Amino acid sequence: MQYIAPKGKTENGAIQFEIKTSLANSLNTFIRAGFSANASIILEKLYKVLTLKEALIQLDKKTQKPYVEIQTGTQKFI
Repeated sequence: MQYIAPKGKTENGAIQFEIKTSLANSLNTFIRAGFSANASIILEKLYKVLTLKEALIQLDKKTQKPYVEIQTGTQKFI
């Protein structure tokens, strides 16, 4: 990737970013100018990370600190 615009422009309900990149030319592939594509840009990856559904996280009414109940037995939670 050579360049990604720092700010996108809204066009037809989608935010579009100008990018500049280079492609390896293959003799079997025909590339046309003016086409568009969708892409995902991964800035960082983390491995072996515990994730929780947001719905499982609760807030203590007094301290406003987040917590998750853990089932230790039949209908027993800590």
